[in-house]
Parts: sequence; C-alpha cells; structure tokens
Amino acid sequence: MLPVHAVQFKAIFTTSIRLFCIVDVGLRKEMVDYIAYYLKHIRSRRVLPDVSPGYMRNLVPDSAPQKGEDWDTIFADIERVIMPGVCLF
Repeated sequence: MLPVHAVQFKAIFTTSIRLFCIVDVGLRKEMVDYIAYYLKHIRSRRVLPDVSPGYMRNLVPDSAPQKGEDWDTIFADIERVIMPGVCLF
C-alpha cells in the first residue's frame, strides 16, 4: 500500500496530466507550481476537513456560468471551495 502522500500525489498528478491536454503552457506551469507548493506545505493542512456536509453549496452559484470564467477565478476556487473539504488520509 502506498503512503498517504504518494496516493494524494498520484491523484493530483493524474488530474494535472488531464489538464495538460487542454490548457496552455503558462497554465501548465501554474498547476505544477501549485502541486509542488501543496506537497511542500501539506503538513500545515488539516488532516480532516473542518466543514459540514453540503458546505460547498453556499460557495458556488446555483447554476453554471453562461460564459466561461477566467483561469485565475477557477484556480482560486480550488483553495476557496475544494480544498477545505479534502481529507488528507
């Protein structure tokens, strides 16, 4: 069985590889930098989420945007919306 950080890295790496197929080179570097930062500072993150079920409902719009959002907005949502609910074990 892989150590927890290896499993997390595999999940992030797999996701980033998929992103590499659809985003430009500058955004690829930003994603790689984010993964490196995430792994470097993983010990400062909570192991268990400090959120209640359904917490995300209040953080995202009720419907998808009519126009695509810029990458900076999407990327900011990773930390603001997704990461608070991630379980690190």
